[in-house]
Amino acid sequence: MIIDPLFDFNLMGKLSLGKRTYKSISPSQREEFNKLFNQKIKASYIKKIDLYSDEEVLVKAVKKVKSRIHLVTYIISGGDENEVLYKFYHSKKRGWVIYDVDVLGVSIIQTYRQQFAEILQEDDFDTLLKKLQSKE
Repeated sequence: MIIDPLFDFNLMGKLSLGKRTYKSISPSQREEFNKLFNQKIKASYIKKIDLYSDEEVLVKAVKKVKSRIHLVTYIISGGDENEVLYKFYHSKKRGWVIYDVDVLGVSIIQTYRQQFAEILQEDDFDTLLKKLQSKE
């Protein structure tokens, strides 16, 4: 997929799950989670991008935040400027890659973290995996 080199989907999944939960699951559960999370987030991102056609994308600023970079962009649609903030970190193996995206001030990582925490509060990790497998 064309977006694969730009994103660190495994790190996004790890951050979404939370360090404590990620460390507590088995290697096979991590592998399955990464596979399912990657599929889900790619499909979601592509679906959202497909909503925009013929809109202008304006790159506003690149900001250094500690050892990371934030790329501030705007999608201009019907005269409205909708902010999309891409957060990058430097990977030793891959260079600068995206680890989070804020759309209109809402972090993808934080949104998934909240959803996963709610599920894990009520159910076990295997239930979370089953929910990721479903098309909901």
